Amino acid sequence: MWQEIDKKAIILKKTPYYDYDELITCLTNEGIKYYFCKGVRKSSSKNRFALNLLNLVNLTLLYKEDINSNLVLKTATLIKEFNYQSYLSNTYETLIRLFNSLRLNNLDVILSSYEKVLPYFEKRNFVAMSYLCFQVLKVMGLLPQLEHCVECNNRDNIVDFNLYKGGFLCREHSNKQPNLSFLKSIYYLSKSFDDYDLAVSNEEAKTILDLILNFIWQYI
Repeated sequence: MWQEIDKKAIILKKTPYYDYDELITCLTNEGIKYYFCKGVRKSSSKNRFALNLLNLVNLTLLYKEDINSNLVLKTATLIKEFNYQSYLSNTYETLIRLFNSLRLNNLDVILSSYEKVLPYFEKRNFVAMSYLCFQVLKVMGLLPQLEHCVECNNRDNIVDFNLYKGGFLCREHSNKQPNLSFLKSIYYLSKSFDDYDLAVSNEEAKTILDLILNFIWQYI
């Protein structure tokens, strides 16, 4: 007897299977999963448009007896759409690469953060991406220290941020001239997305994104 389970997922890849079927690759809270989708390549399929790449969807899946057996799609309901535009091609490719690299469990924070930032990709792309990538650091166990100097716990005279050293550095442990606006933006990464969005400029967000991505690519 068939049973049902609902799963929130980000669509990462669609592989044609037979004439009208597909095998989809998804990022879920339990990591990368693969689901069989019958008939979704037919023009009459009610599920096909929800399954566009990088869409966030709710999947109702069918299984028999053992939940660890192959799961078959019943319905796909769009939660939020990734509205692809040509100027977002780099973002699109980065997200696909990033999500496919997350061979981890307990990814609820990534799914919830992605749901939050999805509407911002078109106008605040670097802000949305840098915040999302910071959440990736969190689930990878690489979260930097943003409350005090990582070397001595000093909360005063913070002058530098260095991911490779673990976070903020005070004047005693860095000779850099402080960029207070940039340091403030970094600090708000650890707060809500709305707070971060208010605190950071697009230019600073791009710098932050480049820093975080260069760091992440060394680990995945």
